[in-house]
Amino acid sequence: SYTMVHDRRLHTSWVTDQGLVIMAGISSTDTTEIVPTTGEQGGPTFAMKYDTWSSCAIPDATSGSVVMTGGLRIEKVVSRYDLEGFVEELPELNEGRYQHGCGSYMRPDGTQVMMVAGGWRGTIKFKSSEFLTSGSTAWTMAEHLPYPVYGLRGVTLGNTLYMTGGKDEYDSKDYVFEWSDEKQEWGQQGKLQTHRHFHAVSTIELEGEVMDYCT
Repeated sequence: SYTMVHDRRLHTSWVTDQGLVIMAGISSTDTTEIVPTTGEQGGPTFAMKYDTWSSCAIPDATSGSVVMTGGLRIEKVVSRYDLEGFVEELPELNEGRYQHGCGSYMRPDGTQVMMVAGGWRGTIKFKSSEFLTSGSTAWTMAEHLPYPVYGLRGVTLGNTLYMTGGKDEYDSKDYVFEWSDEKQEWGQQGKLQTHRHFHAVSTIELEGEVMDYCT
């Protein structure tokens, strides 16, 4: 187990070859820390340029960096960080948002596509989504999700981007939506077993002892 240096909530994380980087969040909005893959006790790493929480982190598959999108009070800001700290500003989101879902995938020509979807800002809850391609100078609006939703989580599996769960005006959701780059649209792809929002999501290898915990 690992005890974090700072109390955090509404933070983000980033998996690197040196360990898990835990970034910002309420109670420690401009700090980061690393949990080494060696199992040793980690510690503080770089400082965030902005006070950050309710943001969404997209690992850059083409470099050893992570792209932070949106967040409360920095709703349109998109920034790149590496293990040394802040690297650069990227084009701002068209619709500033926080508590949104995000992720990325690669096109056959090697272009990386980063995408954000849903979220909210003030009293506005979004169903919109937008994407940024490698080398682009602006985000492009894409097809909407079927309904406004926040607290959803994105994950990429087999180079396909999915958005899971979330909450609308009243209830948590159990839907899983798949983004089709070819059709440029979202389609429902099954349901979660439990309604969830503000959850965590990751991909793992389903083999060995892991299978003992799956039902």
